[in-house]
Amino acid sequence: MADSEPGREVARSELRASHEDRDRVVEVLRVSAGDGRLTAEELDERLELAMTARTYGELAKLVVDLPADGSVSSALAPLAPQAPRPPGPRRSCASIAAAGTPRRKAAGWCRSGSKRGSAAAI
Repeated sequence: MADSEPGREVARSELRASHEDRDRVVEVLRVSAGDGRLTAEELDERLELAMTARTYGELAKLVVDLPADGSVSSALAPLAPQAPRPPGPRRSCASIAAAGTPRRKAAGWCRSGSKRGSAAAI
């Protein structure tokens, strides 16, 4: 056991984990494996480490690369929201094509059956 100094604060990562703490991490790992975020081999390895972990720090290392609640939105939450569209009238695909602006099928607007390079796209 490490020597303890009176008045010394212990970092949270050094605090001892309980059975309940280990069980919560195991559940996150199982959900992540079910969602396809971990392979069977990764799951087995992490489950073994979770069940033998002594501290919060050891448990945290096992789930640091996984969303907390199993959703992508929780992992992306720190990202900035998209900027709103500028005010003004929306242009139709026909007016965009007439103005010479290329169509952007990948962005999801101006969907049509015309092929790149055709007269309708110019």
